[in-house]
Amino acid sequence: MQSRKIVFITPTLGDGGSQWVMMQLCNYIVSKNLKVDLITLNSDGPYRNYLSKKVNIINLSKKKLRYAIFNLINIITKNKYSTVISSQNYINFSTILLFKIFSRNTKIIIRESNTISKFYRADNKIIYILEYLYRIFYNLADVIISPSNGVKKNLVKKFGIKKSKIQVIYNPVDIDLIYSLSKISIQNDDLKLFDKPTIISVGRLTYQKNLHFLIKCFSEINIKNNFNLIILGEGSKKKELNELILNLKQTNSIFLLGFKKNPFQYIIKSKALFLTSLWEGMPNVLIHALALKVPVVSFNCDSGPKEILNDGKYGELIDINDSTNLKIKIKEAIENKLKYRYPFPLFISNFSINKIGSKFVKLL
Repeated sequence: MQSRKIVFITPTLGDGGSQWVMMQLCNYIVSKNLKVDLITLNSDGPYRNYLSKKVNIINLSKKKLRYAIFNLINIITKNKYSTVISSQNYINFSTILLFKIFSRNTKIIIRESNTISKFYRADNKIIYILEYLYRIFYNLADVIISPSNGVKKNLVKKFGIKKSKIQVIYNPVDIDLIYSLSKISIQNDDLKLFDKPTIISVGRLTYQKNLHFLIKCFSEINIKNNFNLIILGEGSKKKELNELILNLKQTNSIFLLGFKKNPFQYIIKSKALFLTSLWEGMPNVLIHALALKVPVVSFNCDSGPKEILNDGKYGELIDINDSTNLKIKIKEAIENKLKYRYPFPLFISNFSINKIGSKFVKLL
């Protein structure tokens, strides 16, 4: 095992859940005395500081993947990688194609992080072409990692992916890392927001995350501006959401704070974390909040929340766009009536980086 060389491919070390998972896996695998390269289009993202110094970063310094193809071919042919691991669909397509042509002895492991039929039905008009690409390319991979049983079911049922190729491995959490980050004091005026009872939501400001619904429900029970809602993240809906907050006269209570390199120091100070997504794959933010022993409330969307919370046993699950129950849970959170109820030893068993990382090592 000592002589084996593993390569990870990710677009950036940026602000996404997929990149966070890849960073943790790189750190774990390199800690097992394996040689690890990380190929990225741009290595200047906020997660670089959390990456082990033992990981060899290969920065392609390209804005788009198509501009990096010849660089990738050169790297692939010069290195004798035993295993490649990639995540995010367009990276996965390229990884499969290039390694099948230029490094046929390399084991190809790809990770699909989202419920892709939901994603493309909402955002892309060329779904039929994409379904064909998924069906052809993904079935050429040696192993497909699904972060939830829901994502696996979607791949098999909607895209004809061979069930035998898919392994369900949950997203890992480095509990020691995020706990230490959560204890770092907030060094700006954001700290004053927690003078009022505060709830939080973390995610990209996109249609998928359905944040306008959370904002509207919150505003209906916060007429006197007695408590706060903090939303962390950037995205295409930011202007629209800011206008909604203004129209609802909630500018003193609802705050879009943008992307935070360290969201954990905000999560741990909040009464509860809310996830109102229309779909997911395996939402890291729920896992992170539970790792910090913060109560969570989530829509029961495809896929992930139901599995993480064991059908509502370990956190609050409500139907998508159920405004009545969402407002009830917001009130309960503000009034300290929501309780953390995930048995922590079981949580560690399900999601710790040691447990999840060891499963990846066995695949290499």
